Amino acid sequence: MKSYKELYFIPVLLFCLSSCQYWEDEKFVATVPRECNYNIIGISGPPSAEPYVEIQYNKDDGHGNNVLVSKRVSPPFRFGGQKVNILCDSILFISGIGSHHKYRIDGYKLVIHHSYEETDGEYLRIFNHSTDKTLEYFIAGSREMETEFTGCSGFPLIKTMPAVYYKHAPIYYLLFPDKKYTQNVQGDVSDCNDIFYFEGNRCGDLTVEQPWSVDSVMKLYRSEYRNSPDIRLDVESYWSHLGRMTKVVHSGDSYDIPFQSFYGTILPGEELKGNISLPLLATPSIFDDRLDYR
Repeated sequence: MKSYKELYFIPVLLFCLSSCQYWEDEKFVATVPRECNYNIIGISGPPSAEPYVEIQYNKDDGHGNNVLVSKRVSPPFRFGGQKVNILCDSILFISGIGSHHKYRIDGYKLVIHHSYEETDGEYLRIFNHSTDKTLEYFIAGSREMETEFTGCSGFPLIKTMPAVYYKHAPIYYLLFPDKKYTQNVQGDVSDCNDIFYFEGNRCGDLTVEQPWSVDSVMKLYRSEYRNSPDIRLDVESYWSHLGRMTKVVHSGDSYDIPFQSFYGTILPGEELKGNISLPLLATPSIFDDRLDYR
């Protein structure tokens, strides 16, 4: 028979073990306003003497508010890259031992409130007023390049870069070579040969002398979505690992936000409106609804 001391000791031991258990959690702090870049949208279609494409989107008014831009245009046309105002949930990463009343702050994230009403940062409306012309559209990231510590190649390691790449060249830089990063960088942290070249007139594996046209970029997207064996567009599937766009978005992998529509068509008399499948905001990763990785 167990002694009284033994019977007393067992629950005390179990209590001590449970109270000393390590835990991790997330803690909501507040909903906060933030500025964010709107991604680039290109539109292609048959020419016309009269503008037949109506576009609507928002931009920052300089005072923390969104102001609606509405215009009629003729393709080819591109827009985006402007600042917009959004709301984010500020979430702390916390951990501790035992009681949840005492914890350590390990970091934080900003999780975007996705909303597509007329006053929201992600608002979009593209209306095809033609009765016989089909439009095409593409979406390319506009996030500014960020680097961190030096990689094993001797070049800075990419932290974030504008999404959608053709031969290691961000589409954003093909459209806007004057905004191109001017220093070579390393992509995959574990691959010393994964270099993105930007010095001089280099842009990835390409040489860029002048801006690419909307129609030239649209050919890349069209070919990618038709599974061309010769033309391939890449997106960042996780951290610095690139994967072919159409394979990544149709892979069935679970992302927080299922962005899939980097390219599509708008039939005569129809419209495209902002929705959760369109990657309209320049987040650190094109598949993430976080605004910040800190």
